[in-house]
Amino acid sequence: MLGHHDFLLGQYASALACYEVVIRWGAPSKAVRKRAIVCYIQTGQPEKALPLFKALVEEDAPYILEHNDNLNGCPCPVIIQKFVNTIRNPITQADRIALGVLWSYSDLHLALLWFNKALQQAPENSSLKAIIAGLSSQTVMVS
Repeated sequence: MLGHHDFLLGQYASALACYEVVIRWGAPSKAVRKRAIVCYIQTGQPEKALPLFKALVEEDAPYILEHNDNLNGCPCPVIIQKFVNTIRNPITQADRIALGVLWSYSDLHLALLWFNKALQQAPENSSLKAIIAGLSSQTVMVS
């Protein structure tokens, strides 16, 4: 798939355009949605990543945590490092959400830390509450 090729090359906007077509067609694979979420973060659209991420957590949280993205070309550790290097003070709510999403692919505890920081800034955010609940239910499995 062209989207996956672009994703592997770090061409996130191009990859996202392909993934959005697949998502609009309906019933995209979990892998496509997971990579689209990363693309939304990488293209500065965490507000679009959040509902897709929430739906994936509600559908199959273990998939996010157990699926080895290194085998599928997800450069998440590199992406996180680059993302952290671009953050300026004060850290924004979008940054907190982005870090929560990105860390969820490799470190559940750091993901929960960032989602909880985001929830502190928006205590009524039902999406954040659902994500935290869904990921927290997995902590026993990975601890």
